[in-house]
Amino acid sequence: MIEPSEARAISSRELGESVRGDFYAGVDLGKHVDHSVIALVRRDEDALRLVGLKIFPLETEYPGIIGYLKVMSERLHTIHRFLSTRRVLGRVF
Repeated sequence: MIEPSEARAISSRELGESVRGDFYAGVDLGKHVDHSVIALVRRDEDALRLVGLKIFPLETEYPGIIGYLKVMSERLHTIHRFLSTRRVLGRVF
């Protein structure tokens, strides 16, 4: 488990216009107890590499997280898939 203090945020440099590659994003939505997290993975020739991790503060509203994903998608251009957990607040959606 990665604690919020250990996470490396996805920097604006990494989301800059010159960044290219085959990216995938994983999203785990939390709220009151667990943090919402976005993991950004890049497919290289030999492996999938974690290139960024964003851990949001507790109580972050979901529209803010979706907005972050939108900006990330616009800047990277090649996020092939967004994957998410199926449970939010203990309910399957």
